[in-house]
Amino acid sequence: MTLFLKRTISADNPLFVICDMSGNEKYTVNRVQSKVLPQKRLLVTDSQDKPVVRIRRLPIAGSSTYALRMGKKRVTFVNIITAKGVYSHFYGNNYHIRGTIAAKNFDVIDVDNTLVLSHRRRRGYCELDISDGADELFCVAVSVCANMMNIIEKTALQAV
Repeated sequence: MTLFLKRTISADNPLFVICDMSGNEKYTVNRVQSKVLPQKRLLVTDSQDKPVVRIRRLPIAGSSTYALRMGKKRVTFVNIITAKGVYSHFYGNNYHIRGTIAAKNFDVIDVDNTLVLSHRRRRGYCELDISDGADELFCVAVSVCANMMNIIEKTALQAV
């Protein structure tokens, strides 16, 4: 299955839109404001505005760490940024990254080297090739996190 992830430019929600091969909007990604907790939170909703994935960015110095919750399934996605590149790890499953996540061209593979997700950056959008429909929400969540790595959070500081 192939999905297309596109970042919206407006300061309002949604932050990302995920479409299918026909161009129909399948998922949207919105920011969730919390007055109690200062962490950055994202909510992935389906076409009926039903929440399907919750993403929370954890404030850990020297890394971009995301807690992903898809129903009862929970995975932590850690990206450690160094001078030699970005090292990515998953906690909660046996998957790992192959390729360059900073360039948005990477694969998520299982421990037995079966392909789970192929994420390719194209001009103006990212193409997600998902091998198994059961991993669709996980693949969408990982793609959103990978595309959040170099985003300026305050819209006043964004280049026009």
